[in-house]
Amino acid sequence: MRFYFAPLEGITLAPFRQTHQAFYKGVDRYYTPFLVANQTLHFKNGELRDVDPALNPGIEVIPQVLTNKAAEFVWAVQTLAGMGYREINFNLGCPFPTVTSRGKGSGFLAFPDRLDAFFEEVFDSLKKWEIESDQKEPDQKEQDQKEPGQKEPDQKERDQGDQKERDQEDQKERDQEDQKEPDQKKAGQTKPAQMRPDKKEPGKEEPGKKEPDNKGLSGLKISVKTRIGWENPEEIKTLLPIYNRYPISELTVHPRVRTELYSGDVHMDLFGYVLENSIHPVCYNGEIYSVEDYELLKEKFPRLDRVMLGRGLVRDPALAEKIRNSIAGKESPEISGGMRYSDAYLEEYLRALFTRYKEIYPDERHIVSKMKELWYYMKVRYPGHEKAYKKMKKAVTREQYEAAAAEILL
Repeated sequence: MRFYFAPLEGITLAPFRQTHQAFYKGVDRYYTPFLVANQTLHFKNGELRDVDPALNPGIEVIPQVLTNKAAEFVWAVQTLAGMGYREINFNLGCPFPTVTSRGKGSGFLAFPDRLDAFFEEVFDSLKKWEIESDQKEPDQKEQDQKEPGQKEPDQKERDQGDQKERDQEDQKERDQEDQKEPDQKKAGQTKPAQMRPDKKEPGKEEPGKKEPDNKGLSGLKISVKTRIGWENPEEIKTLLPIYNRYPISELTVHPRVRTELYSGDVHMDLFGYVLENSIHPVCYNGEIYSVEDYELLKEKFPRLDRVMLGRGLVRDPALAEKIRNSIAGKESPEISGGMRYSDAYLEEYLRALFTRYKEIYPDERHIVSKMKELWYYMKVRYPGHEKAYKKMKKAVTREQYEAAAAEILL
């Protein structure tokens, strides 16, 4: 069984990945929060920093890209390949209105014809690019990795750009806070402007469609993380034939539609449909918060061999390791005389994470905000600490935050 750490915006960044990997075992690969590819054909400084190989040593990292334009995705793949990445993940799962209203993320699922055309252009372009690259001399390849006429920003420019991005991230976190409340399902039900789902009979192919192309790319892998539809779970029966038509290396499925966000039951029957009918390796994602949840999943789908953990792994950073130990029949390992899964060890992990954030983000208030984000997921494990959570909500310094965290973890 392989376990992946899902991409979570604002959370699973390089400092988090490095700290988690140092304290807890069991995760085979980490996916980055999505990088936005747009018409500027430039990633933000913060996005480039997050995928800098120098900040990601010793762990397998898969960059995820968000766009709905084939040319922009091809550019992103070429750029990331130039940094040494051999697999790029395409985001068709993000359910938040700021993304889906632009027809991106799970918003793209509303238009299967456009999605089909997107994949056709992407794989045709990447195959041509690989052929052309193979014909070039090595020194020419190195030159092509740098954009002509683009000078490196000096340190002052980098600092100014990073601070601007941090301010934007802070604003985004405040804007999206309401989306995390239990009634979030009420928000953003509007479909992308001027767009409606294509009306096709589920599972039916259009005449003249080409046969599935299983040749793939020689040096690159394109994987996909998807939901099962926009508003109707049965849409997956239209989407899956599209995925099967192209050389996707792996299909990760969150069995909900976009309008369900993260509420309600997952559609296990339709995940089973994908597992049975996909020609690609299939990875499950969604609602795994405990060893028991995993065991029920595995009992239902015995041949499933890969699982992506997200919110459950933020809530309990040791979850993947606990599942592996359960599979192997092992007891919890000991660390420095104490249990690895103890609250004291969790507190040590959180302190180390704060310190690692400090190496990248100079603004302590920004770091405190990021730590609070983790506690949004972890607090369900520690009920009955309302006063401490109120103190944490008001905290603006490291001392204030850690005092509230220690009160919870006593």
